[in-house]
Amino acid sequence: LMRAYAAKGFGSARTEPSRPRRGSSGASRQTGSRKHRQVTTERAADEHVERAMKELAGAGLDKMHHLTEEQRSAAAIADRIAHPRARPIDPEEKARGRADYARVQGWDGSADVEHLRVESYTEGGLFQPFAEAKPVYEQLVRRVQQLEHRGQLAIAGGSVPEFSSWRFGEARYAQFLADNLCVHAALERALEAAQKHAMIAPLAPARLGLARSAALRADLVTLDAEPEASTQAISHAQCIARLGEAASGADEERDDVSAGRALLAHAFAVYTAHLSSGQAVGAKAATQHRLAQRGALRFFADYPALTDANRDRNNPITRLRSAVDAAGAAAGDARALEEVGAELPNAMKRATLLLAVLAVEEKEPSIAHTIESNK
Repeated sequence: LMRAYAAKGFGSARTEPSRPRRGSSGASRQTGSRKHRQVTTERAADEHVERAMKELAGAGLDKMHHLTEEQRSAAAIADRIAHPRARPIDPEEKARGRADYARVQGWDGSADVEHLRVESYTEGGLFQPFAEAKPVYEQLVRRVQQLEHRGQLAIAGGSVPEFSSWRFGEARYAQFLADNLCVHAALERALEAAQKHAMIAPLAPARLGLARSAALRADLVTLDAEPEASTQAISHAQCIARLGEAASGADEERDDVSAGRALLAHAFAVYTAHLSSGQAVGAKAATQHRLAQRGALRFFADYPALTDANRDRNNPITRLRSAVDAAGAAAGDARALEEVGAELPNAMKRATLLLAVLAVEEKEPSIAHTIESNK
């Protein structure tokens, strides 16, 4: 491309064909002339590219008004070569191939690509392979980000309102708690049953300290609510229970090693969802339904098993990160981690569905709103 544009614009790249020698055949004369033109054109093009690059070093593209559109395109390429702004090409990355994902604001196809406003950017391409030497928690988070930007975590259904506009009644919130109780209780039982699995041992409920079922039961009692778990929550719990049974070795028809790796993916998904987006949901619920004043925020705030004297080690996210990294260290090789990654799309989708019951804009006034209205 550089040579093609240079031959057209950066000075004269025309050459005079050499005259054929006497006695040579017509075919030979034609071939010799073509080769001469090609070599001379390439040489001239390289010279003009170098000249353009030198000129660009002293003057910006905006000062080169005399260039045609094609020449400007070539000049832009030359400028990138003269003043590289990107990182060097990684040979391994190049061999794998890649595609980066950017989300832009309001592009209808008519705007100049260079002037689009980028809202988010994620390096894509083939999934970054898992590596034993790197912290597994960070690798799983990165894999989730790539899955999300590729649309592989999308859930079929109608449009979901922006989180800022979510408004749910107390009945829906109680349903959310009941669904989480169903799933968390199943997860705790499965992790306890699969303790002989090397990758599950660091996630033992008593050792991890993140068990949520007792806090969920207490919140439901405080709210005087007893809803039945939804069908999707029961399905999620059954999936986890099957993995726990297989990972414990009780299911002779399923490989307990692979089941344990899949169970790790579900534990990561459930706890990560609760400790990330779940916290925002808890804050919104607390505001709409005065949960703190009523003593019904145990699901989000109470971790009685975290009694370490070191305050940092009592941070639930820190505990989860450490446990997942320890599980990864026990994996043995990167192939085992790839099995965990293979289960992530299913695990993350199921964990995300636990929030679906609250993704509404209900008319029903909250308790807090009713109190304010009656003042």
